Amino acid sequence: MQEQIQEGFSFSQSIYYEIGKFKRILKVRVIENIDLIENYSRYAIRLELAPSKKDYSFYVNIPAEEAEQLSFSMKSIVEKHTLKSPKDYTEFLFTSSEGFIAGAFWFKKDKQWFMYVKLTNEEESQLILNKADFQKLLVLIDKAREIFA
Repeated sequence: MQEQIQEGFSFSQSIYYEIGKFKRILKVRVIENIDLIENYSRYAIRLELAPSKKDYSFYVNIPAEEAEQLSFSMKSIVEKHTLKSPKDYTEFLFTSSEGFIAGAFWFKKDKQWFMYVKLTNEEESQLILNKADFQKLLVLIDKAREIFA
């Protein structure tokens, strides 16, 4: 008896909802991927970083299922975990299943907290932020969550 090989196929539509830009180099979008055969949608927050003086960009999709935890983690970093000055190097990280990182670290030499996001494992995909900018990015993340909430 001969085995039948099933070929995979798909028929889908992607809609990109523009949420906003941050510091002119980081674009925040929501992607809705619609399976037109099974008739269901999956959402993700898409971050696109176009470093200045570079002819390429980085992007990451954060699945909608992880967006609430991302928002919680970012708020927690700002409102709870970075209020004290630790004695030793300390770092807080949120890591998505797609490799996106949002976090903060204590830089002992400058005696201050630095927040950051990193879209991929490439060093150039990292953006160091102050607390106010980290909060502005969080506002865009929460705005994106409203689309699929």
